[in-house]
Amino acid sequence: MVDVLFRMAFLMLYAAAWLLVVATLLALNLLVAIARLLWTRLPPLVAHIRTERRLRRASVQERAALVGHAVSLH
Repeated sequence: MVDVLFRMAFLMLYAAAWLLVVATLLALNLLVAIARLLWTRLPPLVAHIRTERRLRRASVQERAALVGHAVSLH
């Protein structure tokens, strides 16, 4: 009887350890996915914000040049 209880306890600990490993791998996978998303989406967003700031500060001639430059990029 005690042997069966020890065996069950060992199997439960073994299963818990594997669940911890799987949960850790899934969390790392999620972090990598978030990092990739930020790596691809953030630079265009920052460039857009900088262009908007330049447009706000620019004169009419500078705005025309910036808008023309932005149109030529797309």
